Amino acid sequence: MRDVLDRTGAAHVLRVLDVPEAECLRRLQARNAVGDHRFAVTDAKFRQFSAHFALPTSEVGFTIRLHGSPDR
Repeated sequence: MRDVLDRTGAAHVLRVLDVPEAECLRRLQARNAVGDHRFAVTDAKFRQFSAHFALPTSEVGFTIRLHGSPDR
């Protein structure tokens, strides 16, 4: 994605939710309970995915905006 921005000079902001895992799971479970989505993500799948996630740093070359919960 960075190469697209470099070629086009497009303005960008990478928005990242920086909230505790328990809060992510609470939100995910609430989303699943509503049933408006075509699939429900299990707690296990969330943990499998999030195990590979690291907050981006300035080295990635994006304008980063972190959005967190009040306790962070």
